[in-house]
Amino acid sequence: MGLRFSEKNGTENILGSFPVTRTGVWSPSIYNIYFTDRRIIFAKLGGAGTVPDMGGPGGLLASLVWVATEDGRQKKRSEAQGGYERMWPQEIADCKDNVGVPYDDVSSVTIKGRSVPEIIFVFLRKQKLGWEKASFILYGDSNTYNENLRSAGVLLRRFLPYKLDNQLQDTKYSHLRKIFENL
Repeated sequence: MGLRFSEKNGTENILGSFPVTRTGVWSPSIYNIYFTDRRIIFAKLGGAGTVPDMGGPGGLLASLVWVATEDGRQKKRSEAQGGYERMWPQEIADCKDNVGVPYDDVSSVTIKGRSVPEIIFVFLRKQKLGWEKASFILYGDSNTYNENLRSAGVLLRRFLPYKLDNQLQDTKYSHLRKIFENL
């Protein structure tokens, strides 16, 4: 992964991660969810942006503006990711828009949806960013999505098996249920 694996006050290992988009908020953001041997760290990479309606007058102009701003967002997300790779886990958690949550403070994790799994974390108490509940969908393009999905399933089953509630509905994407099944 390229991340530093210890901290000054002992050892904390980052054992895996996957990217997500935070949902249910006014302005969606992309996060990496890091799993350490002690906690989950939600690390903000940047804004997700939204695809504009390309129809009607000005549609071409709107699409050109969106492409230009999305390129800028992608560059900022890459820079944030590179910065995290040079940080200790505690430093990542201490960043302004990030939060580290001990596994014991996670009340439940629900996986639901049809074609795109939504991952909903519920916490026992408000976290640093005021979160009592946080909803995410997996992030990735056609080349990385399946690997991100597999990583999410493996990490959630490994670190939160008794708090994981699989509510994925059976559809033509029934393989999703198997990815998140408890061991």
